[in-house]
This record gives sequence, structure tokens and C-alpha cells, in this order.
Amino acid sequence: MKFSKKVTLEDFVRYSKLRRILLKLRDRERYYELKDDAKRFKFVEQFEAFKLPEMPVIAAGQRASFKHSGNAGDIIYALPSLRMLAGEQGAKLSLALNVPMRDRKLKHPLGGVQLNQKMYDMLTPLLSRQDYIKELAVYDGTPVDYDLDVFRDAPFRMDRLGICRWYFYLFGIACDLSKPWLKVEPDPAYKDRIVVARSKRYRNLTFSYKFLQQYGAPVFVGLADEYEDFRSQVPQAEWVEVNDFHQLARIIAGSRLFIGNQSFPYSIAEGLKVPRVLELDPGMPNVVPAGEHGYDVLYQRRFESVVERLMEVRLV
Repeated sequence: MKFSKKVTLEDFVRYSKLRRILLKLRDRERYYELKDDAKRFKFVEQFEAFKLPEMPVIAAGQRASFKHSGNAGDIIYALPSLRMLAGEQGAKLSLALNVPMRDRKLKHPLGGVQLNQKMYDMLTPLLSRQDYIKELAVYDGTPVDYDLDVFRDAPFRMDRLGICRWYFYLFGIACDLSKPWLKVEPDPAYKDRIVVARSKRYRNLTFSYKFLQQYGAPVFVGLADEYEDFRSQVPQAEWVEVNDFHQLARIIAGSRLFIGNQSFPYSIAEGLKVPRVLELDPGMPNVVPAGEHGYDVLYQRRFESVVERLMEVRLV
């Protein structure tokens, strides 16, 4: 087999494993050039095969309709784009229930679905209070103007980029993510408290929360088993089991500081723009804080110093 600098990308893509090995042995520099280009070539093919959603023409005075099937955090992160696309008339949002999870190996509190009736009922009090959501319903199969689930078929990597921004690429928009997109009345009972949520997914395994003991008793919001796990590090932590996500949002909005990992409660904190610290999973950095007093942390020392700094800010 003869190789030279004339080997093209198209040749390389078609080569068998053996031919690629031989090229690597005989022309290492060219091999690595083509290998890098081949990775990009695959992405090009995927992008060319993906069909972008058509942008609808909404008649004057008409309300745009939207559909989303969850998960709950994905819905919250979609709201800045929904608000922009809906415009002054506001949006009709339909949530599809019991859509199966695509990753069957993924362990999730809802089991094998992205959104169920209970989660819909928990979300409704929060979503229905947002002034740009004029109608909220369970999806009945009626065609909508904007299918917000389109990101699931998009060829970009979903373990990065920032969930809010996925919709920017698909619909050709840009929102100011530094501004709040959720509004609730803060619960004053939590004005001096740190509120924490930490799911078993999306953890930075190097982190310890034991240092929070110096700040009194934090309030934990989340599942019972998550609370028990958290209390093994911070024994004085108190658990609040919320009735719905409007109550959760009011607690977070009223808190002195919110700390969470990449689970649903953090999406609420990000939407509210309260002082917040995100425990970032280094293997899946797909949540990016934007705006004042929003920090994502990867190292324990920085985690502790950021919390100390934000506790001082709220004292002012």
C-alpha cells in the first residue's frame, strides 16, 4: 500500500482500520491531520442531516403555542427563549406527559419518563404565575408553533454549552440570561438561611459540605434520601418537603443564599437570579450561571471562599 501527502480526507474516511494504521506508521503527521479532520467531518454530516425547525409566521394578535416534554429543569431553562419567541401576546405552553426517557440506563426520580402528572401538578402553580405564560395545559397532540423538544434530535453535545443556549442555536435567537425570567414573592421566613439542594446525579465527587456547619442550620430542599445523605455531612440541616414548585421557588427567593448542583432546584435559583453557587459536575458542565452573584465552582477551596463572600454580600 502506497501513501503520500496526497491522501485526502475522503480517502481517510473510507480507509479500513488496517490502512489507517499503516498510514500512521508511514506518515504520522498526515495521519493526525486527517484524524482531526475526520472527527469534524462526522459532525458536518450530522449537521447536514439534521433538519432545523421552520420558523412559524404568527399572525398579529395571535398567541404562539409551545410544547415541551420535560425534564422539569429543561422546561425552566427553555423559558427565556419561550418568552422571547412569544412576544407581547404571551405563550400557550403545553407539556407532554409520560414521554419515555431516551437513556434507559439513566436513574431518575420519575423512573422511565421525563414528566408525569405529579410533576405537571407541581410545576403548574409556578408556571401559571409567570406573566408571559397565558395558557398552560397538558399536550393533547395538537400541532404547535414551536416544539421545544427539537433539541433532543440536534447533533450538538448535550453535556456542555449551557441548556438555556441550546434553544438559541435552534431558533436563531439570543436572550439576556443575566436577567431573571422567574418571578415569585420571596418567603421571608428564610431570609437568614442557606438553602441547599443536592441530587445524587451531577455531583463533584471531591466536594464536602461539612464547612457549612459554621453557618448554622441550612435548609435542605429535595428528596428524603438526598436529605439523609446531606445530613451525614451537616447533621443540623433541616428538611423542608414542599407541596409544589411555587412554594420551592418562594423559599429559594427568600433565602440568604442558595447552593445546589445541576438538579431542578438550581434551575429555579438561576431563573430568579438569587445569590447562588452551583456545584459543577466536571463531566457534564451543561449549566452556566449568568448574571450577578452567580458562581459555578469546581474546587473545594473556591467553593468555601465563594460561599463566605456571598454571605457577606447579603449582610449589606
